[in-house]
Formats: sequence, structure tokens, C-alpha cells
Amino acid sequence: MSFRHEALAALIDTHFAPDVPRRWCVALSAGLDSTVLLHAMSKVIAELEPRGEHLLRAIHIHHGLYSDAEAWTEAARAQAQGLGCDFQVLKVSVQKEPGQSLEDCARRARYQALMQAMDEGEVLLTGHHQDDQLETVLLQLMRGAGVAGLAAMPVIAAFGSGQHFRPLLDFPREALRHWACERGVEWIEEPSNQDTSFDRNYLRHQVLPALMQRWPAAARGASRSARYCGEARGLLEQLAADDYQRCSIDGDLVVQELLALDQPRVGNLVRYWVGRVGLPSPPAHVLDLLPEQVLNAKAQALPCLSWQGAEIRRYRGRLIVQPTQAPGPGGPLAWRVTEELELPSGLGRLSLAEGAGPGLDLAALEGKALEVRFRLGGEKLRLAGRQGSHGLRDLFQEGGVLPWMRDRVPLVYVGGKLAAVGQFWTDQAFASKAGDEARVVVWKGAPRLVL
Repeated sequence: MSFRHEALAALIDTHFAPDVPRRWCVALSAGLDSTVLLHAMSKVIAELEPRGEHLLRAIHIHHGLYSDAEAWTEAARAQAQGLGCDFQVLKVSVQKEPGQSLEDCARRARYQALMQAMDEGEVLLTGHHQDDQLETVLLQLMRGAGVAGLAAMPVIAAFGSGQHFRPLLDFPREALRHWACERGVEWIEEPSNQDTSFDRNYLRHQVLPALMQRWPAAARGASRSARYCGEARGLLEQLAADDYQRCSIDGDLVVQELLALDQPRVGNLVRYWVGRVGLPSPPAHVLDLLPEQVLNAKAQALPCLSWQGAEIRRYRGRLIVQPTQAPGPGGPLAWRVTEELELPSGLGRLSLAEGAGPGLDLAALEGKALEVRFRLGGEKLRLAGRQGSHGLRDLFQEGGVLPWMRDRVPLVYVGGKLAAVGQFWTDQAFASKAGDEARVVVWKGAPRLVL
């Protein structure tokens, strides 16, 4: 299939409402694919102008991984400026994580930077083409991916506050090269693309030439299979959405409802549920453990199933998903009444706000040292209107505070005595009364604490 910029314009009309001015951003590496995309988009934008103002810009990601990265940046800058496009360079730091390839970590850092740089409603365009799609399908197949993975790269998808558009997926790389050569468009060949220590480059240089010699239409066939898998994924997502409506309460999954579903359907629902909150999808081996270790665990158990970046816990007949917890918060923290206190372990910030309602009596705070501590066990409070003292264990249970969060609730000590438990309870010895000048504990950025 030959490439023409008119085909790009037709795709835009297919996927976007006509006569609506938009902002477009090309991720520009200065390689062939993104260079062709930028040049073709500049022609399309010129033809779209009568319908309203369309803005086109380019962003270049500087990974700093290779010595000639500056040369790529300057080549990209020259391409964008030669077309009259705004140009931005984003420098990213790539940290290789355990169990992750440098290639995957660089890709994740790149997309995180792009997402943060996008304007509201802007459309990100990337130069992924038909050969890239074949590589992606094969890589996913080698990893044992399911339908979602084999769907590979969609033409259009949500991306931050805008959309991610891959308009070249139906065109082979050779068609893009031919278009560029015909028009004298120059690009650079990135040396990193020759490094066969990367899985994708190994496929490109060692596997695909033989594959394409035997099956010349392999890329086109893989793109078609990816499209079919994408359609199947859409049906599975709709099934999961229907199951979620029936099996969830306030964003949690109800264990009793899950037990009525077969295991593949539970796995489909759990992947959908985790994705809704933006956490990494659980791998297959984790989903295989879910029935025995979590759903069918003893009623009094508090099971936890974790994978990189996320965990599922069960409490009072519900499944709760959350980011992997940081290590415990540790020792006491000195606190001044007038200051906001940053809590450890990503627990947010504490402050004391002026108020006339229930809170800490300002007079009871004067001249006394304030500290924030965390639960060790045996702490008690006396509450106004209730007889005797009450252990935190009983109060937490009564209030539905999640068991794994109980040792992360900040305890406010005044003069060495427990005065308040987060924003939940205040000891009657320190509680303000009607007419008292009060200070109310405000916990900003608190994680989820209660059922």
C-alpha cells in the first residue's frame, strides 16, 4: 500500500468530528517514521485551515542514553522549524527497574513525559506503522499475552486529558520511505535501532527478514489479526463493565458476587477493575492465585495478593485494590501548631485549621510539645459522651478503618499524651467545647482509610 498525505486526512475525518479546530502534537524523534508523519501532517493542517484554526507542534524526547542524543535533538529541531511548527524538547531520566528491560523503561519514561506535556484535549500523534505492529504482535505472542496484548497498538486511544492517534498503522515502512525520498525529505537513522540486544531490534534485523521472505504479507496479516483482537477486547471490556455494575459497591468488588462467576470471567473483571483506577494490570499467575488465596480464604483472614505496583486485599466481604504500600512510617515527628507537617510513607500532610466546631482546645495546646506518632498497640482514648476509655483497636474496628491502614493513622500527642487520632477522634481532655477557640486536625492527601 502506497502512502499519501490525503490518506492521513481521510483517517482524521474518520476518527475526529469534522469542522472542529484541534491541537495536534507529533512525537518527533527525527527518524523516518515521525519525520514523514510531521511533514504529512503539515500538509493536512494547511488543507484543514478553512474549517477553522488547527495548531501543529512537535515534541522531541531526549533520553540522554546515547552520546549522539544532542545531534538527534538538533535534527528534530531543524525539521520542525523548517515546517514552521512549534518545537519542544523534553529531557527524561531513564531508571532501569528490576525485571524490566531498558527498552521498556525508556518507553514508559517517554510516554509519562509526553502525557504531562500535553494540553487539555490535544491529540498526540506517533509514527507507528504496519511493520511496528507486526513486531508488537510477535513480542506479545512471545510473552504469552492474551487478547488485550495481541490487539497490540490501537489506532486511537485515550491519553491523559487528550488522545493518542497512530494514523500510519496501515502503511508499511517501505511506503513511508518511498514517500520521503520522492519529496526529498531527510531524516536520520538512529544507531540505537541497530542494537540487537533490544528485543524489538532483534526481531527487526534477525527474524523479520526471513519471515517476510517466506510470507511477504505477514505485516498486513498481523495488523488484521490485531484489529480482530481489538474487537474481541472491546467485547470483553463491555462484559467486564456489565459485571462491574453488578459485582461492585463503591468501587470495591463483592466477594460473594465473584464466587458466582467462573474463573476466566473473574479474571476479565479484575483486570478491568484494576485498570479503572490506573494501576498496573495483574499478570496471569496472580489471577490464577486469586480464588484460592483471596476469594476462598477463611472469613477472618486478611489476605493480600500483590504484584509490581499494586495489591488486592480482602476485608468484610469486599476486595480492595490499591498501590503497593510503602514501608511503615516509623518514629515520632515533632510538630508545630502553625506548620503543615509532611507525613512519611506517602501518607499526606497534617495541619491544624482554625475552627469553632469540634476539635482540639487551643488553650490545651499552649506551652506543650506536639508530636505525631504511629500506633504501637495499647493506646486508649476517653471520648466525650461515652463511659470509660476505649482502645484504638476497638475504635478502629467500630469505625471500619481498614486493618492494614491502622498503624498508618497519625496519632497527635500533646505534652506526651494522646490527644487525637487523625481526623477521627479527640480525647475529651483535649476536646474543645462550645465557645472555645479550637484547632481542627486536617489530613490532606490521606490514602483510603475506611470501608
